[in-house]
This record gives sequence, structure tokens and C-alpha cells, in this order.
Amino acid sequence: MKIINILAQIIIMIIISSCELISPDCPSNLTLKAENIEEIKRYKDCEATISGIISSTYIDPDGKVVFINVGNIDYKKAFNVVIFSSDFPKFNSLENIKEYEGNFIQVYGTISTYRNRPQIIVNDPEQITLQVRL
Repeated sequence: MKIINILAQIIIMIIISSCELISPDCPSNLTLKAENIEEIKRYKDCEATISGIISSTYIDPDGKVVFINVGNIDYKKAFNVVIFSSDFPKFNSLENIKEYEGNFIQVYGTISTYRNRPQIIVNDPEQITLQVRL
């Protein structure tokens, strides 16, 4: 009986340690700069605040998604803020999104990747802080 308990404890420890390898180490209050793409990718599945200058914006021709590219003019090397059409009604004037290019943005949410590019999918305007140049 004692051996079974020891084996059970060993198995539990192995499971716990393997879960730690799978899940990222997510620091609290994680804040990253949009220019540091590789660092952002390391925190996939973590909640973070990403900040930088909006380099370009793009509205899908089908009108299903808006992309706000931050930190690099090349969208393939930029951090992406993504807003899907189901959430458009929560936001004011997304059709004028180009006007925000060159402004400082902070976005909060869970980091994910799409085609090896880091992004945060935004569902609520409160996830975004925008400092508009006058």
C-alpha cells in the first residue's frame, strides 16, 4: 500500500511538472513594447499590455475584420491588434481607422499568434488606450 502511495505521488509530480513546461510562465502586469516581436511571442497565451505607435491599419475588403498594426510599417513584422465584425458595434467610427496611424496605442488582452505573428484580439474598447496627436 505504501509503494502505491509513493508511485501515485511520483505520477502526480510528473504530471504537474509537465504541465508547467506546456503552460507559459505569465508574469503579472506584463507590459511589452510592440517593436519586440520575438519577446511578445514568448508570452503567447499570457495577458499583457502592448504599447507602440500605430504604423498602419487595414479593413478587410469583406468588412469582417480590422487590423491595427503597431511597431513596424511592415505588417508581417508588426504586432497586430485585431477587431472582428461581431464587435464593431462596440467601437465608434472604425471606418475612419486610418486617422489613428502615427498615434500611440496601448492594448490589453491575451497574446495569441496567427501565421506566426503576435496579436491581441480586442472584444471591448476598454482594452485600448489611445493617445491622439493634436
